Amino acid sequence: MPRASHRGRKPSVDLREVLNAIRYLACSGGGWRMLPIHFGPWQTVYWWFRGYDGGKRIVGRKRHVAVDTDGRRLLVNLSTADVLDSAGAQTILTAVRKRWLWLKQLFADAGYDRTTLMDKATFLDFVVGIVRRSDPKSFHVLPRRWVVERTFGWMIRSRRLVRDYKRRLDVSEAMIHVSMGALLLRRIAHR
Repeated sequence: MPRASHRGRKPSVDLREVLNAIRYLACSGGGWRMLPIHFGPWQTVYWWFRGYDGGKRIVGRKRHVAVDTDGRRLLVNLSTADVLDSAGAQTILTAVRKRWLWLKQLFADAGYDRTTLMDKATFLDFVVGIVRRSDPKSFHVLPRRWVVERTFGWMIRSRRLVRDYKRRLDVSEAMIHVSMGALLLRRIAHR
């Protein structure tokens, strides 16, 4: 939501209803034009959701997610599909270090085991544990990796996140924030 401004006229729409409409769309997966009328005109909700940023029009993307031990989202970084996993994770490492100075231990998938990423992690004073598959032909629950996979499972409960229909990375990232924020609100409300 935008910050309160003391300039201009008051918004003609209730921003709580705009947020409820965005949560409804993330959960139901419907289109903007199929938004129920009690949320207000779909153009208004869409305008508040999009903001002013033009953004890029990119089809393929990768989701890099940092979660805590309970699977709650800490940080999300969406990148284009042609970016290496290690390059996308470097952004996450830097942001994690800025926010959580006390954090030392990280766990990562074998796809993130690259020299440049490990050098960056060492520079930022992280100890990175790489979780490797012991037997690629059979299924085993891997330690600590299941937490991230469970978080991805929670994210795709929202129909908007099952497939990436949106071309813009910022719209897709915003839907991830809406979905995970709604999950945290449900946990707080004990539903």
